[in-house]
Amino acid sequence: MATETENRPEEMEKKVGVYICHCGGNISDHVDVRQLAENAGHLSGVATARTNMFMCSDAGQELIQEDIKKGLVNRIVVASSPPVCMKRPFGGPSNGPL
Repeated sequence: MATETENRPEEMEKKVGVYICHCGGNISDHVDVRQLAENAGHLSGVATARTNMFMCSDAGQELIQEDIKKGLVNRIVVASSPPVCMKRPFGGPSNGPL
């Protein structure tokens, strides 16, 4: 049985997932997203770093969801266009887990 301190988020091993969007070229035309993902993958605490053409798409969000479900990550960073450009996928209050 886990103790109360073992269940606290600050006590958990940090397994960060970094998800970098090409945004259909809006980002990848100006930033080498593959190199950025490779560099991020070497940072302390980063369990995975991935790119996707459209991270806000169903396929992009499923990629993140699967990594969470598999226990590969317990924290995420999404590098994408600002929510105002994409309206909702990552903007505003969450209605629950991804």
